[in-house]
This record gives sequence, structure tokens and C-alpha cells, in this order.
Amino acid sequence: MIDWLVEAIRGRRADQAKARKYLADKADETFRQTVAEYDTFVSHMRNVKEPALTIGSAQDSIGNKIPARLELKDASCNWVIQGTPGSGKSTFATHLVAEMLSQGFPCGIFDFKAEFFDAALRWAGAVAWRMNEAERKKFVRTLIVINPFSDALVPLNVCRVIPGSSPEAQVYDVTSALSRLFQQR
Repeated sequence: MIDWLVEAIRGRRADQAKARKYLADKADETFRQTVAEYDTFVSHMRNVKEPALTIGSAQDSIGNKIPARLELKDASCNWVIQGTPGSGKSTFATHLVAEMLSQGFPCGIFDFKAEFFDAALRWAGAVAWRMNEAERKKFVRTLIVINPFSDALVPLNVCRVIPGSSPEAQVYDVTSALSRLFQQR
């Protein structure tokens, strides 16, 4: 009974509450230190200037959704999108093309799966449909559509090498011709 009385006078429950608060504060501090570097991307994503492409989203350390954006000037490069089957490569590429087209940014794509070619044509049609007549005419004049699976365009079909040529030489010739074509626009 004396032990109980001493503990009551000492305020054991108050000590337990202080200890729990101290541990909780320490855990929170440790967590914040651990993820401090993780959240450095947030300020960079918020400082992306328009016009920009939305390429996805991420979450900061406390769960806020942060749009991942890339300035259009930084999108002018060669992209390779890799992943396992079903990981969303074609969906991501279609999204990029739609974003670029909707902002009037020129882009070109080589994809060696026929489903992407069809999806890209549908997206171009959807983008054009939302434009007024003058914008639509200008947009349509800027489109260059090449189906890399076409038998009618054998020199451009890098999946089928022209007899007497090497795959490397054919790809070089195709990309050179396309670069000249895009420079004229």
C-alpha cells in the first residue's frame, strides 16, 4: 500500500504521459529527418514554368499529391520509354503525345507496336476535334503520319530491311529524311 501511495504522490501517470509524449516527439523528429531529403523534389516541381507537360504525380512525405511536370523546352529530346509488358509504356507515351499536341508542340514517335499507331491517330483526332476551325486547319497541316508497319512505305519501315541494306544504314537514312521533313515545317 505504501508503494501505491508513493507512486500516486509522485504522479506516475504524469510521468507515463510525459514519456509517451517524449517518445512520440522523438519518433516524429526522426521521421522528419529521414524524409527531409525525400521532399526536396516538391519545391522543384512547384517551380516548373509554363508551358509544361504533366508527366505524372508523386506524393510527398505526408501524403500530399504533387504533380510531376516538365517544361516543354526540356521535352525536346529523344525519349526511350522502357518497361515490362503491361507496365503502361504505351499509355504514358500516348499521354505525352496528347499533352504535346494539345499545346501545339511538335513531336514525332516511332513505336514498333501497331496498337500505339492507332491510338496516336485517335488522340490526334480528339485534339483536333476540340479546336476551332482555324486552329484545326493549322494543326492538320502540321501533322505528318507515318505507319512504320505499312507495306506501302517500305523504305520507312525500319522493321523490314530493304534488300541490300543494313538495319543501321536504313534507320540512319529514315531518321535523316524525317529530320529534314520536320525542319521544313
